[in-house]
Amino acid sequence: MQLTLAPVRAYGPKWSPDGSRIAFTDVRFEQPWSIGVVSAAGGPPKFFTGADPTWMPNGRSLICGRAKPDDEAPFAGIFRLDLDSGNASFIPNSEGHYSARLSPDGRYIAAFSQAATDLLLFDSRTSHWSSLATGELFSYNQWSHDGKYIYMRDNHAGIPRIVRVHMQSGRMEQVVSLKDLPQVVDVFTGWIGLTPEDDPILIRDRSTHEIYALDLQ
Repeated sequence: MQLTLAPVRAYGPKWSPDGSRIAFTDVRFEQPWSIGVVSAAGGPPKFFTGADPTWMPNGRSLICGRAKPDDEAPFAGIFRLDLDSGNASFIPNSEGHYSARLSPDGRYIAAFSQAATDLLLFDSRTSHWSSLATGELFSYNQWSHDGKYIYMRDNHAGIPRIVRVHMQSGRMEQVVSLKDLPQVVDVFTGWIGLTPEDDPILIRDRSTHEIYALDLQ
């Protein structure tokens, strides 16, 4: 069943905890990105300011990012969005952080620094940010289902790979190299996910970035 229609460009769908709704980012070209929330049974989406949402355990609010209008500081930070009122509250000291991902128990937020070289961890009980890992270029962070690890993409010496970081110790280990996986260099095809067993899910996309010869008869 198709849940969204053009001109909406839905990306990064995430199920609500009760499975009744799906939050996504509307990545239309002609306007700033926004958050859409749609019923899994169908119906018109409801839109909010922000992008890259992740659900809170109560299913009534989202953790999301927001952008600044100027290019010098593109990330305004991370916010908690109340879906009933539409009000957003700022997560303390999250200026410039993005790609917020909530831990399964709802206590921690994992996010990236503006330069995407640091994996950061926010403890909601202490309102304190700490650096969990440092690398060359991080993207697409995902919590393991037991909350013990954070999986993400990393470029190591120019070679893409998937790594995971132990939440308590900060130890980072390689899960799999992506050196031989055909992928177009694109912000959308770089997405990763996890199966219920925490096996990586990837997009294999050759797209049209190939050269062909066509004989006409």
